[in-house]
Amino acid sequence: MESLTFPATTAGTERQTSAAAWRRWTGHSPLPLAAITLAAAIIRLHALAGRGLWLDEAISVSISKNSIAALFQVIRDREIYMALYYGVLHYWLLLGDSEFAIRLLSVIFSVATLPVVCALGRRLFGRYPALLAAGLLAVNSFHVRFAQEARSYSLAIFLAAVATWLLVRNLQEPQRASWAAYGVCLSLMVYSHLYTVLIVAAHAVAILCLPRGGIPWKGALKSAGWFACLTTPMLLAALRIMTKSYVLDWNSSVGFSNLPDFLVVAAGNRGFLLVALDAIAVAALALHAARARLRTGNSRESWPAVLVLLWFFLPLALSLAIAEHWPPFVPRYLLPCLPALLVAVGAGLTFIRPRSVAWTLGCAIFLFNIEGFQSCYHLSGVLDDWRGITSSIFTQARPGDAVFIYPEYARIPYDYYRDRAKPQPAWPRDVAVGDATRGNAGQGSAAAPVKRVWLILHHPSPLTLEDRRNFRAGFDAWRSRGWTLVQPQELPMVLVLLFEAASPDAAPPQQLPNPFLPAPPHEKGVSFGDASGTH
Repeated sequence: MESLTFPATTAGTERQTSAAAWRRWTGHSPLPLAAITLAAAIIRLHALAGRGLWLDEAISVSISKNSIAALFQVIRDREIYMALYYGVLHYWLLLGDSEFAIRLLSVIFSVATLPVVCALGRRLFGRYPALLAAGLLAVNSFHVRFAQEARSYSLAIFLAAVATWLLVRNLQEPQRASWAAYGVCLSLMVYSHLYTVLIVAAHAVAILCLPRGGIPWKGALKSAGWFACLTTPMLLAALRIMTKSYVLDWNSSVGFSNLPDFLVVAAGNRGFLLVALDAIAVAALALHAARARLRTGNSRESWPAVLVLLWFFLPLALSLAIAEHWPPFVPRYLLPCLPALLVAVGAGLTFIRPRSVAWTLGCAIFLFNIEGFQSCYHLSGVLDDWRGITSSIFTQARPGDAVFIYPEYARIPYDYYRDRAKPQPAWPRDVAVGDATRGNAGQGSAAAPVKRVWLILHHPSPLTLEDRRNFRAGFDAWRSRGWTLVQPQELPMVLVLLFEAASPDAAPPQQLPNPFLPAPPHEKGVSFGDASGTH
């Protein structure tokens, strides 16, 4: 197969005409990229442990702390979607399980993505668009936000960039091509997050868009074989898990309406003005590619633009197409497409004339991104901060206190902080509200009577008026059985209620209803605010 070479766009006259031109570019000073990478590391390390783990992060830690055998079983049965990340985190936790140590793994993958994106941008468009893309990625709030989270998104973005770089290198330098490595990298990417299978589709379409005679059928089929062999077990497990009703129940309401939110956060979290500025740069790239195709009559010069545009827009379109079914459209699932957007913006800026307009537009995009990423350090009012929640409970706990957490999965972050507390506080003991078959506080009839009960509800969606009416019915039942609501706290995604026994004759919690379950219609009253009288 003839090697595929792309033109450089940095000054309008430089051209990358062969692999030798690429090697000459590597002689440029590495200081700009080193400075960008260092700045990205500082941005992502800043305030890394400034907030406590939220539910999803605690679940990552809980899953990864299992033994290898137990971890494999959990992944196989219901957590296949981020299998690779859980495996990597399992060994990473040997270095420490503090919030900083846990999140540091994501920071490493996030920072490592910048040199890869820069290398990819150089191969496709030239040195200056590549540095622009790396600089924008360094300050992009969407990338910074999930670089500071113990989930698989940073790993998935990194592997998506590496896989795309391998594809382009294989096409440019067929004598050094490693199509098996490309297939393996695609498989690892899908194991890091199942949703990245949409990027595989984008790569396949991009390969089919290569110039006539330029499609490396033998190499592509070799990659497809490796990919099929490695990912078939995962895809079969995923199909089996999808049939279970509990999968993504928390996300059943997420759909097409989240498209504007995705565009805003992907652009840099600075509103639709930044989206519009990015759109101008992307449109400039698309227009240049269309003109090149019309001028030359072949797709060789326009193919780099085709690749990055497909990488970003095809997964987005497919996500929207299936949003009414499964899985729903969730903005963060498309994070591995983010490098494509920023490479397109960086390349598009080089085609805008006059140059003064391009410089003004580029500076505006960069400054808006700097302003946007600062919001990543202020998520305490958005996510459930279990460090703050448990600290408040543990410092106020008294002998005779009990705790009831609903749903059961919310115990995971609670237990993480309880187990790490040094010295161990006199935390509340567990109680089985509404389960009279279990002993007092779940410890047998000989346990001391419960004097106060902490009720903790995790609710990923905002509480509705209907929810609050259901609570009122449950609170009335508790009050009629000798309990008083003394301290309600409505925190982001978490409701904490403290009930106190008003008399020694108060009914034990096991005999009381779970106030977080829907009440019969005839028992529904007014809102929760009215019920508590203090909230």
